[in-house]
Amino acid sequence: MSLHRFVGVALLAGLVAVGRTYGIEPVNPNLHATAREVLDYLDSIYQKKVLAGYNVYVHTPDDYEQTGKHAAVWGRDIRWLGDASDVIRHAREHRYVLTLHWHWFFREDSAWKDKRRSPVDVGKLVTPGTPEYQQAIAEMNAAADTLQLLEDANIPVLWRPLHEIDGGWFWWTDKDKPENTAQLWRIMYDLFTHTRKLDNLIWVYSAGVGKKTVAERRRFYPGAGYVDISGIDIYGVDVRSETAKYWDYFNAMSQVSPGKMLACSECDAIPDPLKMQEGTLPKWLYALPWWGTPDSRRPFDWALHTMRHEFILTLDELPPFGQGNIVPHVGILNPLDDGSAWYSRGKPVIETYAVDRGGHIQRVEFHANGKQIGTSQAAPYTFSWSDYQLTAFEVPVPTGNGDRPTR
Repeated sequence: MSLHRFVGVALLAGLVAVGRTYGIEPVNPNLHATAREVLDYLDSIYQKKVLAGYNVYVHTPDDYEQTGKHAAVWGRDIRWLGDASDVIRHAREHRYVLTLHWHWFFREDSAWKDKRRSPVDVGKLVTPGTPEYQQAIAEMNAAADTLQLLEDANIPVLWRPLHEIDGGWFWWTDKDKPENTAQLWRIMYDLFTHTRKLDNLIWVYSAGVGKKTVAERRRFYPGAGYVDISGIDIYGVDVRSETAKYWDYFNAMSQVSPGKMLACSECDAIPDPLKMQEGTLPKWLYALPWWGTPDSRRPFDWALHTMRHEFILTLDELPPFGQGNIVPHVGILNPLDDGSAWYSRGKPVIETYAVDRGGHIQRVEFHANGKQIGTSQAAPYTFSWSDYQLTAFEVPVPTGNGDRPTR
């Protein structure tokens, strides 16, 4: 749905927190400044607002094209990350909160137990001196090499390894002795933090959906000194009507990881923001839908309801973490494309907006059929659409001219 793709580019000076008092201590005391800035921001909004998440996969249609809003938290998988330089460029341009998980194909076999050619003995894997241990260290170091590129680029990462840790469908879940799984987490933490000195990682623990007692879930938890943020992946819950199950999961994780900010680290759709605002539903730190929209698990009307609600924070509402240039948020206010042929009812007036993360409006140009059809310095941009084929146009940006662009 390329009609809804508008691209604008601007310069924005980085935000420097002067005399900032941090309300949360990271488990890595050497967490670098930008990652600390992100963690402090998350702490500042927790229980006040909920961040919208977006899972970057080929099977997720683009929320932005449907709702006019980009998510604040973008999720990717380090196994299928692709060219790290592309991810670095994109993260630098947009400065969202990046979260990475890892479908760990140990020995290049599947992450899923039922798809593996050979099982993994987690007990041997966490025992120094065994071939399994040596292989695990080698594969963790390979992942660390990629994470190092992100640190070198000053990109913080909400690092969510061993995700759905107690679920049972991934090889790292040791059902017979969960303490082995917890030890695997600690081994990875020590390797990444103390040996590799990856100081851009905010450590996110996530449990798996399903019926388990708190005592069972606790056995997988590596300890408060190894986790910054905790949470759970929630699927199969009716977002329009369910309340009890959300509270069951929230309360369970509050007991498993007391004192930690709790995220809905994966879900079918964002829970009802009105109910979260009222306190009828728990207020998660963020909610990251695995599916884009439109999808049967995340219908267009629900995506629009959640992404446009005042209680949900989207990309345009984030502070500009770190320093350097940043792209302004550009989106459609009206009309939105719900998949119906709304344009057949006549040539509409399209209302759009563009705002940078400092709250300033930037110049954005719109073109159709190769001709410029509207330029404005005020938002929203409103113009009559003379043809159905509207294309994106990137505004050139001068460099080296200080904090603000010159036109």
